Amino acid sequence: MTNAQRWGRRLSQISAAALHARAGRASSPRARRGGDPAMLELLEQRLHLAVIMWDGGPTGTGTNFHDPVNWVGDVLPGSEDDAVIDIAAGPTITITANITLNSLTSDRALTQSGGTLTLNEASAFNAQYTLS
Repeated sequence: MTNAQRWGRRLSQISAAALHARAGRASSPRARRGGDPAMLELLEQRLHLAVIMWDGGPTGTGTNFHDPVNWVGDVLPGSEDDAVIDIAAGPTITITANITLNSLTSDRALTQSGGTLTLNEASAFNAQYTLS
């Protein structure tokens, strides 16, 4: 039996025990003694870095870095995300406010006319970057 099969089996057992407990048919000795029939252990929160891709919005011609519609899934990249603008053709993208990213890779021209761009990791600017 593989680890995945073992985990799947164990999750099925846990789910079945929880369902029995909720239905009033406690299956464990502890539950029959009046204890808590279903115990869940909360795990620590985990942060998963994400790669957020630029799509330029519905028409593909968006230029506002801070507009969520210009990013895949309509979600702005945040301080723990890697932002990737891999569409080289199109108008210059403008940064006008403070933004912190894990990293930024851009194949499109960028202009920063306000705010501060903070990058936590190595980044790549493969097209013109202008401070104005």
